[in-house]
Amino acid sequence: MELFPKLLKEELIPEVISLYRHCTNSVYIDGKRSDRYITPNNGKFLLSKYTHDEFKFIWDSIKDKLPGCTPIDNRILKYRTNCYIPNHIDITKEGRPETNQSLIIQLTDPSRYKGGEVIVGNELIELETGDGLMYGYGEEHEVKKVGGERFVINIRLLKN
Repeated sequence: MELFPKLLKEELIPEVISLYRHCTNSVYIDGKRSDRYITPNNGKFLLSKYTHDEFKFIWDSIKDKLPGCTPIDNRILKYRTNCYIPNHIDITKEGRPETNQSLIIQLTDPSRYKGGEVIVGNELIELETGDGLMYGYGEEHEVKKVGGERFVINIRLLKN
């Protein structure tokens, strides 16, 4: 696990939220049409998927701080009141390119919601707006119930 304070410049956050709010539900990723906005089976939150072109402005602003990493899946997660992710370990989904790291970037100022604690292993991780957290697929993690609204970027990576 590695913490990246202020990984994403705060002035980019309104552009990220605008991307989330103004995209259509239908998106082509790896040549396949998919619903952009889905509710995963694990936990209670909204996951939205994005192409590499749509996330280029984000990746270009952080890639120099993440040497040896290649973005595979680009997502924004939205938690509303009572949303959470139970304790679990990430895996590469069947039929998807290999990934071995998850990167979370905090978009919402933590003073604007309650709860939503990020726990990796047994460690509570406190994220400020723009902070990044990268953890490997062998590390158990969870997000506690949120009161209010919380947005994060989630990029699944392949790290050499």
